[in-house]
Order: sequence, then C-alpha cells, then structure tokens
Amino acid sequence: MLNRDGRFAIGAAAILYQGILEDIAAHGGDVFTRRAHVGKWGKLRRLPGVWLRTRG
Repeated sequence: MLNRDGRFAIGAAAILYQGILEDIAAHGGDVFTRRAHVGKWGKLRRLPGVWLRTRG
C-alpha cells in the first residue's frame, strides 16, 4: 500500500532493524555493555532481497 518510491527505504529499514534485534538476541539481550549493529557486509547481504521484494 506504500507509494512505490518509498517502498525500498521502508523495507530496508525494517530488515536492518530486524538484524539489529537479532544481534541483540544473539548476545543475550546485552544492550548496556555493547552496541548492537549490523555490519557493512550484513547490510549488503540483506539489501538485494529487499530490492527484489519491493519492486512490485
């Protein structure tokens, strides 16, 4: 239902924030002593799938 121009940005944000939540879970929920993140290669690995899903 989103405008085609905004679909990729919203889809990318959703997937990347999901990756951050997965990183938090992988480290036992520790958000106080380390910063949760998705690295450069993790982002690059996820974005082509977002592009394909949001083109239609």
